[in-house]
Amino acid sequence: MKEEVFLNSCLIEGQMADDPRNETNSRGVMVSTFTIATSRWVKRDNRIDKDVSHIDIQAVGKLAEACKQTGRKGRIVRIVGKLTQDRLIGENGTKELLPRRYIEAEHIDFKSDSKSENKKEN
Repeated sequence: MKEEVFLNSCLIEGQMADDPRNETNSRGVMVSTFTIATSRWVKRDNRIDKDVSHIDIQAVGKLAEACKQTGRKGRIVRIVGKLTQDRLIGENGTKELLPRRYIEAEHIDFKSDSKSENKKEN
């Protein structure tokens, strides 16, 4: 039986809700994590409300370095990546899904007030 492969791709734009938290993992690779706030207008009971969601983002390697140098609370970013869920591997090799879900960034555009100052990172 052929195993099916499904698309896992996210595109999200929002405002960095905090400064990036940067650390080096056990393999010596830089990891940057932060949260973005994104909003939309929704109609509820004949009125329009702003609905805000907070999404966790993780960047690794060169993207993490770019987040460390360029990212800051309030900065608008556009992120392309994949939805990921943490897993814990037990002593007997079983995998347990943890509740943390985040977007693993593959590309980040750091937006600015001036269109000429936008910076793209891959």
